[in-house]
Amino acid sequence: TSNKKVSKCFIEKNNRLSIYQTSGSGLYDFSDGKLHKVRIVGKDLKGNAVSINFNVLSDSAKAIKKSKPNSSVVKEIDCFKEDTFATDSFKIIFHRNCLYHDIDLTYFASENRHSKYSKLHHVHNRYIPIHNRVSILIKPDNLPQDLENKALIAGLSKRGNMYAESSEWKGDFIEAKIRNFGTYFVAIDSLKPVIRSLSIDKYNRVKSGHLKFKITDNLSGIEEYIGCLLYTSPSP
Repeated sequence: TSNKKVSKCFIEKNNRLSIYQTSGSGLYDFSDGKLHKVRIVGKDLKGNAVSINFNVLSDSAKAIKKSKPNSSVVKEIDCFKEDTFATDSFKIIFHRNCLYHDIDLTYFASENRHSKYSKLHHVHNRYIPIHNRVSILIKPDNLPQDLENKALIAGLSKRGNMYAESSEWKGDFIEAKIRNFGTYFVAIDSLKPVIRSLSIDKYNRVKSGHLKFKITDNLSGIEEYIGCLLYTSPSP
């Protein structure tokens, strides 16, 4: 939340990224009650190193107590296996090896002020990374037939801004493959894109000898664009 990056000193059990050149995972057991000397070394790309040394002593009397169970936990997900959680209006499919570690999946639905075609579906924790996309499916509520081709799954950023996910119909549900946990719902994209000239002045004169345009869309994005140069022969 503070825009700071933190690097873990261990590798999650299902982290298959090739950037880690190490023989171990960085996980150590200090429960023997003995004093352990620890040294952490950091190097830059040119091999310049810095290190810090400290001692670790475990004390079973000061063991961290387990937190209270989260009432929003709906299922334990094994990071090595394919798994599914579903309700009448929502489904999430975890493909094999899509997670770096096991999770206690949290989920709940709430009222939606952004769209009247589904509730807000709050899916786990946006700060837990996903290695490969997971599939979510949402069943729309009271969606008129003439808007079915305009419907998509949208997400909310941490600042509350709406963004679109690439979506398609699967039976009575709309499916999207997401790369982040977060809040998702069914939205309607019925507004046309906007084209703005960057090189034609108010007198219809081309500036700098180049034609430049900017195309923007408020939600689903630009699928394609075609540029045509129309020539009209001068009057005799």
